[in-house]
Amino acid sequence: MVEVHADGEIWVAVQMDLRDLFLSRNPSPGEATDIACAHGQIAPTACPGDRQWIQDYYDSMVMMPRNTTMIQARDAMLAADVARFGGAKQDLIWQGFAMRGFGQIAELCTFARPQVGAPELLDLAVGREDAGAVCAHIAILAQHAELDSEPEHDGVEL
Repeated sequence: MVEVHADGEIWVAVQMDLRDLFLSRNPSPGEATDIACAHGQIAPTACPGDRQWIQDYYDSMVMMPRNTTMIQARDAMLAADVARFGGAKQDLIWQGFAMRGFGQIAELCTFARPQVGAPELLDLAVGREDAGAVCAHIAILAQHAELDSEPEHDGVEL
């Protein structure tokens, strides 16, 4: 049975990963700065990572089409970061989305998202001539994971 809230749960997980990544690069120096940033007394570019993340988040929401896919949402967040911060956090945004299976290879795979325990497997196919075979292998793993059974080895070396 498909859980109707699954996409939202994945979206929140991606966003919390991104917030953590942004904060790891630009930690908060303290409560006074956090409050000044929240009140708009400091420009977002000079604020801690969580303020920069939420700015990219809100800006991307304006850019997203209705009924957006995770890939469109990712692309909107990348565009928002370029528009607001000159692309300063592109690497973190790519990393955060890739951690949940929505990295550079995600467009090449025909299934919506991996259900296996290691979505970073998708990024193993980047630049490979057999990327389609890798995607197919991951789809098989995902299907068997959903059925809670052991997949047969199909000869694709990851």
